[in-house]
Amino acid sequence: MIDRITNAKFHTTRLKPGYDEEEEEEEEVDKFLDQLVAQLRAGGLPEARGARFSPTRRRPGYVQQDVDDLLDEIDLYAEPRRSAFRAPGQDPVDHAIGTPVRHRTNPLPDRS
Repeated sequence: MIDRITNAKFHTTRLKPGYDEEEEEEEEVDKFLDQLVAQLRAGGLPEARGARFSPTRRRPGYVQQDVDDLLDEIDLYAEPRRSAFRAPGQDPVDHAIGTPVRHRTNPLPDRS
């Protein structure tokens, strides 16, 4: 999974909504992915659910669906491993805030 994350390539978009890759948020997605890799290298399980990034329109940005697909793939990798450490029927918990975690509900990019 580390190789998959570090070698991920995303298409860019200018006119449709994307995740910002310029200005102050330039590395927002990249920094988040670096954190997930650090968690994996430390022997932890990455938590990609609920990730939110600054949207952009009319300037370069990562195609949202590309990023969301990778985050879903990371969740699919981590969930069975995480389930082994959770009691049956128990919701996954964000241990930083102690609340149940829900899947991301990012809208699909405008395809018009």
